[in-house]
Amino acid sequence: MTIWVVNYCPYVEANPSGTDREVPRFRVYPEDDPERWIIETNPSLPREVQEETAFLVAGFLSDILGILHAINCAGVRQRDLLSSVYSSDG
Repeated sequence: MTIWVVNYCPYVEANPSGTDREVPRFRVYPEDDPERWIIETNPSLPREVQEETAFLVAGFLSDILGILHAINCAGVRQRDLLSSVYSSDG
């Protein structure tokens, strides 16, 4: 199963006044392939919001992919599962 990593990867923005500032940014990627990041946070948001969002996404990916893996191991095709959900009258 894939382990999702949250990485803090800021960049430096040069200002015309000569003072550089660090711009916060986070990326989420699979542990075995850091170059294949799937999200990059919005650097215009506060650092704390970016970090929380990145960890929420990483947790969500772990959970949803774990559920899909369990469904596949149980022999249920995802298409059949979704069609039974959407065809119910409840």
